[in-house]
Amino acid sequence: IFTFVQYSTQMWNPYLAPLFSLILFYFLIFTDFEKKGIKRYVQLFLAGIFSGLIINFHISYGLGIFIATLLFLFVCFVQRLFYQDNKKKDILISFSLLTISFGLGLLATFVPFFLFEMRHGFQQIQVVIATVTSPSAVVGLKGLEKSAILIQFFSKPSQILHLPFLVSILVICTATVYVAYKIYKKEVVVKENEKKLLLLIVSSFFSILLLYLTSKNPVWEYHFISLEIIFLLGIGFL
Repeated sequence: IFTFVQYSTQMWNPYLAPLFSLILFYFLIFTDFEKKGIKRYVQLFLAGIFSGLIINFHISYGLGIFIATLLFLFVCFVQRLFYQDNKKKDILISFSLLTISFGLGLLATFVPFFLFEMRHGFQQIQVVIATVTSPSAVVGLKGLEKSAILIQFFSKPSQILHLPFLVSILVICTATVYVAYKIYKKEVVVKENEKKLLLLIVSSFFSILLLYLTSKNPVWEYHFISLEIIFLLGIGFL
């Protein structure tokens, strides 16, 4: 992971984001939502901390991962609710507390930021609000075109596998179809933690890609730093 040349040459260099992504995924995948006790709340609190750290280091990618995490928690909640009809109230209380634990961890990483803002009239927060609510881009520069964003996004496997772009896409698609067929035929059994990993990978892909394609402000090449982590985990799953 850390042999990528861009980690040592990018002026905007969120090089800790890949490591924090792996730690975040670890806590999310290995948290047992059904097992009682304080451990799962601590794990979700730590997951919130690392999610917040990713946003602090690499806000564009971090926001995509944050959305993916929320989708992951929501799907896990709905799945438990669907399969355990007789414990709906307990599941609702449990997931509410888990979500609060995650939120507290996330907010903890922004305490220095809020303290700084209190001393400086909340100017950065005003800029963020103006950026989000603006109907058009607030930066007077043009970033990558949507086609270039797609190419940047899907070129990660070719960098990882050291293959031409089209060949790497063909390899990944073929492997995905093959594994999906094996799972469908029940020749391959996917374990619970592997299901969680797959859910995180898929939700991360869609969240990050959708965020970059719909962004009103320019998207640059350095925004794609850390994305190889998701592809590496996807290749690992296959």
